[in-house]
Amino acid sequence: MAFGARQEDGKWRLCLRKGRTITKMSFTDGSPPQEIQFKSQVKAKACADALNETYWKEYDRWYSKGQPFPSAQAMVNLISEHII
Repeated sequence: MAFGARQEDGKWRLCLRKGRTITKMSFTDGSPPQEIQFKSQVKAKACADALNETYWKEYDRWYSKGQPFPSAQAMVNLISEHII
């Protein structure tokens, strides 16, 4: 499974391929979750590609162990850069 782009309810979002759609996330510790969406398929796919290239192998290894992912904040920062 890897990150992908999916249109849901007319909005472009990140998803785990054949998995859940990522609709909300907190950008800083303790902040309330905010809706995330992209202006176009191109922007959503570019973000998914960057996540896959930079973090997928490490994320998959940690996630399969059921452990917190140490680079989670870096992933959040990368997503934030793509939705602006």
